[in-house]
Amino acid sequence: MNSLKYKFGNLLLNIDDYFARHNIYFYLFVKKKDKNNHVSFLSKCGFALIFNSWRWFKIGKTELTLKLERDIWNATQKMGIYSIFEMTIGFNVKSKIRERCDYVTYCQNKNEWRFYEIKISKSDFHSKCKNTFYGNFNYFVLTRELYELVKDEIPSHVGVYLGDYCVKKAKRQELGISETILKDSMIRSLCREFQKQYNSKDESLVAKLNRSISRYKSERNKYHKLYEDLSNKVCEDKLKGGK
Repeated sequence: MNSLKYKFGNLLLNIDDYFARHNIYFYLFVKKKDKNNHVSFLSKCGFALIFNSWRWFKIGKTELTLKLERDIWNATQKMGIYSIFEMTIGFNVKSKIRERCDYVTYCQNKNEWRFYEIKISKSDFHSKCKNTFYGNFNYFVLTRELYELVKDEIPSHVGVYLGDYCVKKAKRQELGISETILKDSMIRSLCREFQKQYNSKDESLVAKLNRSISRYKSERNKYHKLYEDLSNKVCEDKLKGGK
């Protein structure tokens, strides 16, 4: 069982990285029951297989998310500032640090890193997904309605943008991670974006990527069935043991 979990975890990370590199996004709604038998839903994740109590939907980013992305992009475009959306921090499955920040800027003249997390709902704000605040200055990008709901929960050193307007300045912090890792991660993510733009014009490559997606889906179904079979066997063994 442990071996299966290890293989399953590696498969998820590989699929998640593959889809991110090719601009395919998934939202996962995980249905579970708490101690009072109430059903709750967690917010978005990158990618996961479907299990008995899970449902996933392949959908694009919401219009509100896209608007906040455009706003923060416009607010930060200045000479000498380099920026990237969806910057992946860390490189491989074995890396202890492997996260993704919504938006990152680097100012070469001041040698400053700024990290931005875009949140569009209260559940998104409270999600278990880590806020990748490794920068010298860290910000939430929110709607005004959400800001009014969560402003008392925002740490004092974290700034806030309402669209393209900064309503709360961030306080300078020491980098939460090696600057070498940050620079390597930015170069890798910028290269990924260039490859996506360049490859989108290659019809043969698009067809190849679609075949790869089909292969990953086939693997997903294989592990899904294997998981269900093992789960059923565990349940049967427990019932027999109870007798």
